[in-house]
Amino acid sequence: ASKAAFYMLHECLKHELSGRGILVGSVRPGIVETEMQCTIRQASTADCADVGVFKDMKRNEFVGDATTSHVPPSNGLDTVENVAHFVSFLLLDTNNEEYTAKEWDIRSPEHHNRWIC
Repeated sequence: ASKAAFYMLHECLKHELSGRGILVGSVRPGIVETEMQCTIRQASTADCADVGVFKDMKRNEFVGDATTSHVPPSNGLDTVENVAHFVSFLLLDTNNEEYTAKEWDIRSPEHHNRWIC
């Protein structure tokens, strides 16, 4: 529900602020290896019924040079650095109209050829 709420907030802000020249974009960074992920994986199934899902994502995490852009792993954790490459592409290499036209998902292959080296 929180992702849907965030998307609706994005849509509302985009429409309300566009008349003032303020751009609002939305980025879906995928599932990223963070301290929160580590904490969740240490939980018991009593505390987090889906802990096994998070452990599976860790087993499928990206393995390689994190400093270069790459296709996000399927059903696995991505790196913070890869998300930074993606956001950098969005902010520097898309025009205003393109950036604000849609919600950008890092996993969508339609734009991979534009930012993944």
